[in-house]
Parts: sequence; C-alpha cells; structure tokens
Amino acid sequence: MITPPRTLIRREVVNGLIKEQAGEHPTPAGARAWPAHALPLDWEETYPLILVYDTRESVTGEVEGEDERTLEVELECYAAAENVETLEDLLDLLAFAAEQAVANNQALYQWAHSVKYQGTDKTRHHKGRTFYGLAAVRFQIAYIVRPLDEGSLDDFLRFHGEYDLAPPDQVVDATDDINLPAPEE
Repeated sequence: MITPPRTLIRREVVNGLIKEQAGEHPTPAGARAWPAHALPLDWEETYPLILVYDTRESVTGEVEGEDERTLEVELECYAAAENVETLEDLLDLLAFAAEQAVANNQALYQWAHSVKYQGTDKTRHHKGRTFYGLAAVRFQIAYIVRPLDEGSLDDFLRFHGEYDLAPPDQVVDATDDINLPAPEE
C-alpha cells in the first residue's frame, strides 16, 4: 500500500519536532508532539505540547511538467502558566522553536521542495489561576507527485555486482550475476 505524501510530510514535521540533537529536543514540548491527534484526556497536565495537522492542499502551479501541490500545515503549540506574562514568553519560545525545527529539518526535503513559514496566531484563556494559550504556527509546504513509472523502477529480480579485491586498484576481479525467479501470482 502506498503512503500518501501528505501523511509522509506530516510525520516528518513531527519527527523534526521531537528528534533529539546533542541530547536535547528542539522545543520545550520535548517528545510531546503528535500528528493529527486529539488532545489527550489529561492534556492540561502534559503542557507544553504540539499537535500537527495538515489543513488544506491545493495545486499552485507546475514544476518539471507535474502539478505543484501546496500543503498547509499547522502546528498547534499549547502551553500553560501561572501568569499571563510567563504564558506569553512560553508561547513565543514554543512557537519560535517549532518554527525553527520545521524550517531547519533537512529530512523534510526528501518529500518537499519548498517550506515557507506563513505566520503565527495566538489565543489565550484562563481557568482559575492558570492561564492557557495556543500558538498556531502555519507553514506552506510545496511538493510534487510524480506518477509511478514502472519502467523506471529497478528490476529487483536481477542483481549484478562487481568487486575490486585487494589491493584497491580499480580493476574488477570478480562479478556476480544473480537472476531470481519471478513471484508466482
């Protein structure tokens, strides 16, 4: 079964948000980032956290003879604090760290050819003495879907290997040609 490009892009955005570098996660949310996920039942206790959704896809042009698709991805960054100023600082830090993690995620370019930050919207509310906030960070991620050309795929039933035995002198000393039987249908 084929995994759709939208799914692959969304998953890679999440991977970039939780992947540790030098023993640290790229955002204050740590490993609490999920793709297209409903808030956990105990969500107020797990702040900060990030939920990743793709919200819209459109065809925006043509690249190399194929339709260029633009996927709008939204990172919902949730935080809580004891006062509004601390909440604002935490939302700013969380949103900026998430923005940087996505923008600098080179692995994302295996699926996409353009990643553009679009903006951030923030909302706040309070319940009792706790202030809650959401910073929605938006990106447009452009990619193309190439039709599957079976003629361009490698023939996985045939293997050819050439070997340069010691000393390395760029001379082929041995070859292997292996043909496997076709699978039974």
